[in-house]
Amino acid sequence: MTPNEDLVYHSALNIIFQEIRNNFIKHQISNKTFYFPASRTGFVLAFDEIVSGVLRGQFGGKPTTTKMTEPMIDFISNFSDIKSGNFFDEKNKRDTKDNHIQKLFEFIEKRIIKGKILEESTAQNYTQFYLETSNKEKLNLHLSSSATVELLPLIIFLKHFSSIEDRLLVIEEPEAHLHPKAQIEMARLLVMLSNAGAKVLLTTHSDYILNEISNCIKLSNASTEKKKKYLERYELDESTVISSNDVSAYLFKDIEGEKVEVDALIIDEYGIANDNFDDILDELLERTDEINEMVL
Repeated sequence: MTPNEDLVYHSALNIIFQEIRNNFIKHQISNKTFYFPASRTGFVLAFDEIVSGVLRGQFGGKPTTTKMTEPMIDFISNFSDIKSGNFFDEKNKRDTKDNHIQKLFEFIEKRIIKGKILEESTAQNYTQFYLETSNKEKLNLHLSSSATVELLPLIIFLKHFSSIEDRLLVIEEPEAHLHPKAQIEMARLLVMLSNAGAKVLLTTHSDYILNEISNCIKLSNASTEKKKKYLERYELDESTVISSNDVSAYLFKDIEGEKVEVDALIIDEYGIANDNFDDILDELLERTDEINEMVL
């Protein structure tokens, strides 16, 4: 994509996300949306500097040139509220936590980031985040893996929800910075979020994400005995199984750089049709075979 095409693509996505959000609220499917942008790693690592720069511009009489979409502003605002202790989950005022949330935490810590996220308050009651590794070493985020930083917003938002039910989670590129094995675990996590009651909307370029969600769909059609053995072998449970009726998928196709065509993908007992990724993989394998013949 050229810079202009990329700008148009992301502008279109923002419009689509906003329209979906409005319809969710209109039909009372969800009244609270949480957006996790593709650029979340940069926001997390540079958050204090971003806020400091904006404040300097606001109170120092200097104009700021920051141009952000409304979803990004919402993300930064919510993230800021968490760090300053002002975040409040309005829909659910219970003191008790949803049992699903603890299960999601354990899955993320054990199977994706291989550690725990710690929160510590400064003297100014401002929260800083750290990674506690498996050997109990505490790391600043800028020393942690990019996968940990990428997942941090989702982790801390989950931690501050009293319930996951009816939350609309818009997640751009959940595969970002993740090893293929971790992408498979992320796909399972997305299914778990849906089964816990969240409404999950995501964009992805990952065939690992797509194929593993397809596997989760296929499992729903397996016999009880075979499914049980499979889940036990991979240390999973029914929360990583989902019906094809609970999943929708759409392919955004660039038509000669002039327009974007949106096609609904077929989803059945065999999962999500992903011919687009398969065609690219076939092309790569064909070129690999051609080059192998040249060097042998």
